[in-house]
Amino acid sequence: MSAELDRRRAHLKNGGTINNYDRSHYKKEDTMIKATLTTTQGSTKGMTFDTKEHLLEFIELFEVALPIGTAVNIDAPLVGIHSGWIQGKAKKI
Repeated sequence: MSAELDRRRAHLKNGGTINNYDRSHYKKEDTMIKATLTTTQGSTKGMTFDTKEHLLEFIELFEVALPIGTAVNIDAPLVGIHSGWIQGKAKKI
């Protein structure tokens, strides 16, 4: 945190204001879309996505990879997915 404080002080010392301080170096974790996958057996896995489009693309690809008869619950409240189910579409070989 001291490095961040030093950056802010240097910015203000050079005539900058708090309103034009560059915050692009902050971690993006706060803006990431968090999703939780839960199997029917109860095990969970957390995942993060940059955009809603990336999340929807993952769901489409995951449906194709899961075997028919398998389902996984997905919860991503930030984008309006509350306890949705991903149903498998892949035929077992």
